[in-house]
Amino acid sequence: MKKRIFLCTSVNFPRSGASANYIQYLALALKEEDWDVLLLGKGRNRPQDYNDDKQIYEYRGIEYCNVSCENSGNHYSNSEYIKNFSHVLNDYRINEEDYAIIYTTNLKLIQCVSRFIQKDHLSICIVEWFQPSQFRLNVFSPAYLRHRFGFKYIRSNIHKIFPISQILADYFRSSGCSTLVLPAMADPYEYEYMPTEFDRHKVRFIYSGNKVTDREDAVEAMLKAFLRIERVERKRIEFHITGLTRERILQILHGDRNLLNELEQILIIHPWLDYEDLVKLYLQMDYLFLARYNNKITRANFPSKVPEILCYGVIPICSDVGDYTKKYLRNGIDSIILEGCSTEECEKAIRFALNMKRKDKERFRLDCRSSAVQNFYYKNWSGRITDFITNKLEVN
Repeated sequence: MKKRIFLCTSVNFPRSGASANYIQYLALALKEEDWDVLLLGKGRNRPQDYNDDKQIYEYRGIEYCNVSCENSGNHYSNSEYIKNFSHVLNDYRINEEDYAIIYTTNLKLIQCVSRFIQKDHLSICIVEWFQPSQFRLNVFSPAYLRHRFGFKYIRSNIHKIFPISQILADYFRSSGCSTLVLPAMADPYEYEYMPTEFDRHKVRFIYSGNKVTDREDAVEAMLKAFLRIERVERKRIEFHITGLTRERILQILHGDRNLLNELEQILIIHPWLDYEDLVKLYLQMDYLFLARYNNKITRANFPSKVPEILCYGVIPICSDVGDYTKKYLRNGIDSIILEGCSTEECEKAIRFALNMKRKDKERFRLDCRSSAVQNFYYKNWSGRITDFITNKLEVN
């Protein structure tokens, strides 16, 4: 008989963003080990996912139920959501054989799930380490204080942690928690891999950004680096930005309209794309451009765009910060690693990319694809995840 496992999150599933994708690949990894996976999220279910025969909502074979919550964003809404979530868990008649993985920093939801699942069958994914500088009121921000208290609660009450990075693993292991570092995963076979032929007249870069603050990605340095390229060479460049509006980019640039105007001929902004359209765009790209600051936020984080973009043979240009550059990517083989995130360093990488010969670019592309399969394919993590959940794997 299959064992049931509940993935409990405050994220809308599926395809609402990086968090929903992370959970999707986690669910698929568990199904690969013959778990009966039930995903409980937040919001509304998609009508196109309803299976009339089974009378459930299902996406890629994953049964899911997004728990409704009206008036999203206020205190009552949170209380209502937790109440509704509890009712849904009750309806599934959870027993002592069931397992759960939590993906949220919502302490009330963590406590809610903990009441239903025995401690030894409970684990949690931690994918961010928020810092005071990310909040408007800094250390006095209620949201930051809730996050900080949540971390302390998790350390004391949940002993199996899936941190997304080594720095987070070290933090939780210091209090006696067992950890399995689990990076953002991907599925290289989800869409057909048919990259377009390299265009000798254009070199295409892409940056995917949906960060709330400017403490992580060095957007200004990346944009200014393109201005350092001679105009005649700049005509060969396209720089695509996804997930950000022009207004949000201006905020990051402190209102510097001149910079955006100077780059108008190369800059293509996509505020929002459906996932299928995003994949089509990836297949046209040569390079992912991801210059990042080196701080606790970025060292703890693992951008899902890196494994995602590798699936389509797109070459990452990224700063030497975080687990993905230290554990997985290989400079000069499947990536171009920046030493920091200065404008000068970004310019140097752009010039290197522009001058790369076709045969070298083809070799990079194949190694990128290979890295996605070897390092981030969810099937390659299935056994380790299951062994950790069932106490057959102790530490990472």
